Amino acid sequence: MEKELIIPERKQLKLIKVYSQFDRSQKDISIVDYIDGASLLDIRNANFPLDVEVVVSVNGKIIKTEDLSSTYVIEGDNILFVPEITGGGGGG
Repeated sequence: MEKELIIPERKQLKLIKVYSQFDRSQKDISIVDYIDGASLLDIRNANFPLDVEVVVSVNGKIIKTEDLSSTYVIEGDNILFVPEITGGGGGG
């Protein structure tokens, strides 16, 4: 008996990437495919530079960084990525 190959169904999300926290008009809005079972961390890593810390919200709710790997979205969700502003720590 042959095993049936199961291909995950592709679904879509609205993805908003804001490039400047000071000027939110600098953004891209796109509809992206994702595979059911992908965590928010997977989606973040696939769609935003890894070397930039970002604040992530889903449908207006901010998701803690430590919760990204255990947060799953559903089709139609709106995901917002905004660069996080951090201090230089120079003390000057």
